[in-house]
Amino acid sequence: MPAAAEWRLDGDVIVLGELRVSIQRIASSHWQPDGRLRSWGQVPMHRDGDALLLPCAADESLWLGAWLEEDPSECPAPVRIAVRDPASGASAVAALPDAYQLGALHNEGSTPEALQIPASGAQRRLALELEYGTTQVALELVLLPPTAWSARAGRPSPPPLDAPPPLPPRLG
Repeated sequence: MPAAAEWRLDGDVIVLGELRVSIQRIASSHWQPDGRLRSWGQVPMHRDGDALLLPCAADESLWLGAWLEEDPSECPAPVRIAVRDPASGASAVAALPDAYQLGALHNEGSTPEALQIPASGAQRRLALELEYGTTQVALELVLLPPTAWSARAGRPSPPPLDAPPPLPPRLG
């Protein structure tokens, strides 16, 4: 098993070695289990020990985006992010540099699950594992309704999503 390592937050980006992970918001109506997801805004994170508290409204889904701050050929192998739902057993893994988004959890024989709070509006706890070469970190992601997140984080949650952001200009 790889050695445990220290991780940190740089603003709202998780940092482990040269691995960076950001959590993004998207309206659930625009979420799709496969394919590239667009960010409707970065999710603010509040650290509570080895847990990250994340606001997630009932009509939102979250996805993780990962990148390397160095040339992938210079990175130790493996580099991956994995999310697992302890309640359902559903999980997903993204191995960099080939995969850089993680937005759906899969469980054998069932439909893909979005990273969102349950319909009841209760919190959802997910296990996040980061691996960068011989270092590994296990964190907990706690998805909370925005008002509960604000109370715990001591700052306002992001405004509700009302429309997709404009498309970027075409290059060339």
